[in-house]
Amino acid sequence: MKNIKLIGLLLLLFSISTVTYAREINPRKGIEISKGYRSRFIKENKKIRICFVDSSKTAVRGRFSVVNDSTIAINNENYTLSNISSIQHQRMGNVVSGIALTYIGLGYTAIGLEELDYSYGSSKSNPSNKENEQYFYLSIALTAVGVLMVTQGVIYLVNGRRYKLEGKWTAAIVEN
Repeated sequence: MKNIKLIGLLLLLFSISTVTYAREINPRKGIEISKGYRSRFIKENKKIRICFVDSSKTAVRGRFSVVNDSTIAINNENYTLSNISSIQHQRMGNVVSGIALTYIGLGYTAIGLEELDYSYGSSKSNPSNKENEQYFYLSIALTAVGVLMVTQGVIYLVNGRRYKLEGKWTAAIVEN
């Protein structure tokens, strides 16, 4: 039993030292955005969208790279952090959940519309049947839920998390 605990402790120490050593060899560069105790780190070569303090320039979108401690480059153009008013970043979790919500919502909508057609047709032939009327309202509710899920999925896909640097968020280029 002591040998198993010793082996487990040695594996834990080895894994911690490996991760620490890997970070020292290959440090991660990126933008750290913080507000109070919250902090977000966007790694280099991730897609971002930036807006500028002076609204004369249009927003720029693309993969960024770190040039120095106050400048980033997007599409071979250099931008200083002091000229950026907001940074928008799309997280992978939002993309996956947006795709899942859209497909599930499309399925609910299709099933709801099919059942709506079936219940409407059967209620025409037998208008006094209460069961058909309840089935009709259930089909409408299922279709509405499907449409709402599709809408929310598209919103997740289109919108990323926006950090407004003119407000409480601050941005700095760091090496982790």
